[in-house]
Amino acid sequence: MLLLSRMALLRQNATPAQVHITTVGGSETFYGRFGFAYQDSQQATPDYLQKSYAVNLSTADIDKCAFVLGHYTWIHPDFYTTRLPGYHGTGYSSA
Repeated sequence: MLLLSRMALLRQNATPAQVHITTVGGSETFYGRFGFAYQDSQQATPDYLQKSYAVNLSTADIDKCAFVLGHYTWIHPDFYTTRLPGYHGTGYSSA
């Protein structure tokens, strides 16, 4: 949801947009599901190869991100038992 939120915010800027990220170990598959493709890599430290990925987003793609976000309500898993006022935890349910 954080990635979708950030991509939805691109509506405020000129579109289409190209988004670049650098990944940490194992997150390539996650970003790949959103269309990010490998760009290049560089040896950040002797033990760490930093990889860069990018995706091109059209205005329609950005609008889809905002649409998806608008159809989810965030509910903490323990909401019905704890009912903490003002607490907005993790988890979601379809609206």
